[in-house]
Amino acid sequence: MQDTIVEGTISQRIKGGFSVTLCGGMKAFLPGSQVDILPIRNLDQMVGRVYRFKVIKFNKKRNNIVLSRRALLQEKHDELKAKTLERLSEGKTLQGIVKNIAEYGVFVDLGGIDGLLHITNLGKVGHPSKLFQVGDEITIKILKFNPETERISLGLA
Repeated sequence: MQDTIVEGTISQRIKGGFSVTLCGGMKAFLPGSQVDILPIRNLDQMVGRVYRFKVIKFNKKRNNIVLSRRALLQEKHDELKAKTLERLSEGKTLQGIVKNIAEYGVFVDLGGIDGLLHITNLGKVGHPSKLFQVGDEITIKILKFNPETERISLGLA
């Protein structure tokens, strides 16, 4: 049963996470740390929704099942990152999504891995937030790429 993929409905928030009702009516526990890869601001929005989970602990005697949604998401993220790393090269132009904005630049999700569009590559602008918002899709060019450290420097295309 461990490492099995199951589907269930998050039925309620409880101390430390969520109660999940699996197909067939069995109850399971989803720890708060296993909900997602990134922190979720409003956990209440998840109640009543159906998700897929990986069973990380199963104790038949105590009828205790512990689930992880994070494990499934991490596997998908790692696959996407590996595919993205294969197609990256200096000088290449591609689409990315603004993930975060800092004083010194913009972090762009390229598909499972982030690159930095440094403020010096934006021209004369006081703060990157004057040009971009989180969630914007932008066209960027890879200026530098180090496969060993997985650091990617970006410029506007």
